[in-house]
Amino acid sequence: CAPAIASTYMFSEIVLEKGRMTIKEALKITPKNIIEPLKGVPSRKIHCSVMAHQAFRQAVNNLRGLAS
Repeated sequence: CAPAIASTYMFSEIVLEKGRMTIKEALKITPKNIIEPLKGVPSRKIHCSVMAHQAFRQAVNNLRGLAS
């Protein structure tokens, strides 16, 4: 859906905004940080920002599991 795509895009834009964030810095991004710049996302689609946030956290956890 469009809000999910927009949320994922916004997450990546936030990470790249200040020259590339570290993983530790990116883990501090909240769903609220993702949804605020998107102005106008229907309230029933707010969960899309949570999915982008959770997908990143899961990817980091998977990466950490491979590193141990």
